[in-house]
Amino acid sequence: MHRGAATELDAWLDGIGLSAPERAAVSEAADTLQDLEHAEGADIAELCVGWAAASRDKFERAVCALQHRASHRNGGASSSRGPLPPTSAEREDLPKKTTLAPRSATPPLGATPLVVAVRDDDDP
Repeated sequence: MHRGAATELDAWLDGIGLSAPERAAVSEAADTLQDLEHAEGADIAELCVGWAAASRDKFERAVCALQHRASHRNGGASSSRGPLPPTSAEREDLPKKTTLAPRSATPPLGATPLVVAVRDDDDP
């Protein structure tokens, strides 16, 4: 691995604030930032198995921002400095993970059932 690429990855990881074991897992899975730019969502999710939810969400949002910037570079050429870690504003603009509350088996008292008509595009 090229030392400059490792330094670039280390600098990017510094901007995220992961724990030492989490950083080690990322460094083991990715040699360069370009590896993360091209990583599939399933690979990122697998890498984060066992991490605290806050760390996992922070890392996934940072990778999303990295991939977004990589896809919008002029002509796909990287800048001379390479990608930077996401800024606070960029992190805030990324979608947050949400967890839906479990649906109750019985509706609340006085609730009116909602009926929605769905039209199939094939219907005349």
